[in-house]
Amino acid sequence: MNVSHRRPIDAGTRIRKEPRTVVEWGQVLAADTKGAFMVYRDLYRSPAFKDLCKHPKHVLVFLEGQSQLNQESTRKSRNHERRTGRSQGRVYRNDGRMFLTQNRLKAIGVTSTDTQAKAKQKIVDLGLWDVVETGCLFNPTVFRPSDRWRKYPNVPPQADGKRIADRKYANCSLEDPNHPINRRREEQVRIRKSNAGSIQ
Repeated sequence: MNVSHRRPIDAGTRIRKEPRTVVEWGQVLAADTKGAFMVYRDLYRSPAFKDLCKHPKHVLVFLEGQSQLNQESTRKSRNHERRTGRSQGRVYRNDGRMFLTQNRLKAIGVTSTDTQAKAKQKIVDLGLWDVVETGCLFNPTVFRPSDRWRKYPNVPPQADGKRIADRKYANCSLEDPNHPINRRREEQVRIRKSNAGSIQ
């Protein structure tokens, strides 16, 4: 019999998968030993990357994100260039999307959630990554590689204005009654009670 590892997250019908623990992430990452990932020389030699290297934990976070990237094969890039007459540049599968959960980063040695948050913010501020989807308590922020670092130290902000969620909400405990998730739950309960009363 299959046992579900999903649990309700509120009084409604929304459910989510149990997150991987630090131990589980450690096992997953320990088994992930095939292949390689690269940091391009122009990025590696850049002042922006040197700035990031001032804090070793920030480099760990950056490299863990980069390890999720899979670049399209050279053959596909060459075929595109031959067909269109222009290069695609660096083309990543899945649009270069990557995410980093707290437990995953703890498994690689970045145990402080404050350091994790600072590292992600530093990487975005240096223009190495862009924010694709702003995260929350249950859903980590989604990033993709960016070329904004080329304009360091005058790194421009993202054109679409997306940013990492306010840390006071991203790391806030659900025990806090003022947390946005708890406010939404209270509103949902109030609506359900109101609807139940109107039916009676």
